[in-house]
Amino acid sequence: MSVIKLITNFNWVLIVAYGAGVLYILPLQGSGTGHEMAGVGTILKVVIVVLLLVLIGLNRSASEWTKIVALLIELLVVLLLYYFFTN
Repeated sequence: MSVIKLITNFNWVLIVAYGAGVLYILPLQGSGTGHEMAGVGTILKVVIVVLLLVLIGLNRSASEWTKIVALLIELLVVLLLYYFFTN
């Protein structure tokens, strides 16, 4: 199996995990933040869905470099989530 196929398959595993997290987060309601933060939850949900669609598009592309870029973005998201949950 070539390296790019391994990267593609690993990308799909991370995209499925990220998509499951997105499906879990989307129906959740905010905890009643103050009026100064009125639309932030909705904006964050839109950004999360757009990022998921971008990752799917990058991984479906025929170019090898887009698959590598998708992997780097996914690893960055994983590291950010690890940082937020541990601190």
